[in-house]
Amino acid sequence: MKLTQIMEGYFREGRSPITESRPKSIGSLPAELPIKAKQKEEWKNVKNPSRMVRIFKIEDEDRFNNFIIDVLEMQSEMAHHGRISIQYPKVKMEIWTHTLMEVTELDKEWCKKVDNIHEGYKDG
Repeated sequence: MKLTQIMEGYFREGRSPITESRPKSIGSLPAELPIKAKQKEEWKNVKNPSRMVRIFKIEDEDRFNNFIIDVLEMQSEMAHHGRISIQYPKVKMEIWTHTLMEVTELDKEWCKKVDNIHEGYKDG
């Protein structure tokens, strides 16, 4: 059922929205709409080598720079450093334990700390 059919039926002459019941299902309506929910940004586990990857986007240049500085300070405190590729307004972060060529609990902790830092810099 298309949205136009639903709306025509809803607004047809003589219809009382108070006394008439609404359709229980609107069929495949969501698939017909070109609207997509914003996907939650998350870390992705990729291979060769196995690592966690996430791209952050911050439009405001000052906030973008400060976010990167905060991440650099955090990783120095942890003595665990990720690969950071900067191309304003995006920054790509990758983390893995190089000696093992795997993602470890320390890497997951690093990701959580970056996420916490990012919370203070989200656009919007």
